[in-house]
Amino acid sequence: MCLALATGNQAFKLLALAEQQYSKNRDPLFWYELYSNQALIKHQWDDLASAETLRAKALEAALSIGHKGKLIVSYGNLARTQQLRGQYTQAYNNYLQSLNYFSAGEDDNTYAIYQLRLAQISWQAGQYAQAVKHLQLVEADRLGNYHQLLYHQLSTSNELSPLLLPVDKRSPRG
Repeated sequence: MCLALATGNQAFKLLALAEQQYSKNRDPLFWYELYSNQALIKHQWDDLASAETLRAKALEAALSIGHKGKLIVSYGNLARTQQLRGQYTQAYNNYLQSLNYFSAGEDDNTYAIYQLRLAQISWQAGQYAQAVKHLQLVEADRLGNYHQLLYHQLSTSNELSPLLLPVDKRSPRG
């Protein structure tokens, strides 16, 4: 842990130095990468408030760039940080906003994860019918082990399991 922390400190110092040296840079891709990397370090240090601020700045840069993949990642990263901070409305809205940038057949695994997160946030906020709506849009076979476990926990929860339709009655992604 000490080595990882030292490496994180060094990395953050290098990023801060780059931020100083290139402070007049107008390239949004530079700022997207800088803020995204700074946010990763802050998140690793459990400084979620700072990570959220940096992720919001990365999203601003991604919006300037207009790159679909960077927008999906930026909205998702910001939403996840907000979710971890208990800001369920903001997190939900940002995950929902990210769905505008998905293309069927290209981003299906991430789409499944984001629908799962929307279900989780809805469940956390006590919006059970909304949680079920999102859970039914998750293609569970696209999830890795960690997300499979979350999917199972949500789908078998006391609040959601009575509301779930059988698998054959689920509506496909539109």
